[in-house]
Amino acid sequence: MNSTLPVHMEACYDQGLLEEAAKCYMRRFFEGRGRWLLAACVVNVLGFGAALALGAKFDLIMVWVAFVVVVGPLYCAYLYFLFPRRYASRVARFLAPTAHISFTESAFEFSAKDRVVTVPWSQIKAVWECPVGFLLVFSQFVPSFTVVPKNGLPTSTHEFLDAKVREVVG
Repeated sequence: MNSTLPVHMEACYDQGLLEEAAKCYMRRFFEGRGRWLLAACVVNVLGFGAALALGAKFDLIMVWVAFVVVVGPLYCAYLYFLFPRRYASRVARFLAPTAHISFTESAFEFSAKDRVVTVPWSQIKAVWECPVGFLLVFSQFVPSFTVVPKNGLPTSTHEFLDAKVREVVG
């Protein structure tokens, strides 16, 4: 497919880049599947309020429902406001300040701080482009992704990832 592969590069990571990538992921998440999560929270609150208004007994089942009604919006708030910082601090311990990244036709590989992780392209569910880099998404239901920074990205690698965006989406 691409005669410029394999590609090897050194990528610079810092807390700011990782946090911006996580914020980009959360924006995309809430623009897509996350809207359903927010809608479910609203439906839960309305249903719980209607049940109480119609005279439902506040028994053990209602305690469980109340727990779900409270936890749903708190989880959404956590994802949007706190997750990016926590993600950045966790991932920075592994990747910062630099990591070696390799792309081949079948997989990509990160190596940093005496650790090597190889991920086949078949495990990537989506490739999203954002201002700071490309997000390689492992799951669109839970926040599971990694970022390849655009800063210092060779043109051939940028083109390869653009093609992966189209390939995974298409």
